[in-house]
Amino acid sequence: MKKIILVTSAVCCLLFANQLQAQTTDEGEQIENAILWKITGSGGIAPSYVFATISNLCEEQKIITDGIQEAIYDSQELIFDLDKSDPEIKKALDAAKQSNSRKTLKGYFASELEFKEFNKKLMLKLGEDYANALELKPWAIADLIATKNNVCEKPFNYDDYFLTIAKDNSIPVSSLETVKEHTSLLDKLSENNEKQILLEALNTEAKPMLKLFAKQDIRSLAALKGAKPGYKENLNDYFYYRNKKLAAGLKEKISAKPVFIVIDAASAGGENGLIFALLQEGFGIEPVIR
Repeated sequence: MKKIILVTSAVCCLLFANQLQAQTTDEGEQIENAILWKITGSGGIAPSYVFATISNLCEEQKIITDGIQEAIYDSQELIFDLDKSDPEIKKALDAAKQSNSRKTLKGYFASELEFKEFNKKLMLKLGEDYANALELKPWAIADLIATKNNVCEKPFNYDDYFLTIAKDNSIPVSSLETVKEHTSLLDKLSENNEKQILLEALNTEAKPMLKLFAKQDIRSLAALKGAKPGYKENLNDYFYYRNKKLAAGLKEKISAKPVFIVIDAASAGGENGLIFALLQEGFGIEPVIR
């Protein structure tokens, strides 16, 4: 099975973006179809890794390979965009989700009939969580809806999996962003975008996303999210500029020690993703293919 180490020069980034779509393994699989990426720099430091994840998986849908386990066990720090296991971070995030607006959900809809149809679907989807959801900001309600889209007998969460390994092996855990940084872009969404995100969440099936994840196709996962109306108008802010900032913040850590970075697959893949942003920072990147 063929592997490719991609060019590290920022001058070649545009060429890389075009070539990345065309590269394939001997079995015809696209080269970017990997959820684990090796990040290398200068100075002889052991490689770091980026793991592209999705939430709300079932146990039977998880992908855990020897390469993934070796990467996390060999790391000296586990890094999330936001470590929600930290009590202070969780408290701040819960507070940030609370609506501070007098605008009710009904106010996002032009007619009574449109709202009633939406509200009926929302009640059915959220069940006992419906009442609490009414106190949240639209993006937080959309996140809550997403947790209901893949019902499992035995749920699986990558964050919990990696946190358990980190705790058992005394690997420190950190965040790339503060809660304010993490939520500020979502708080800047227009009312129309907020409505679109709610409707998208309520009408989105998990199957297309799960199929792409099973193929480890993070480029298509990024494109799927970026094409949604609620995000499309904010594509540069939510993906490109955010990931450039995250990559710049990671530069010192990756240059000093091996780290294991966990980030949503939609933010990892594609030319607006974190992996490409790390390439632009001068690091070598290599997909760890099954």
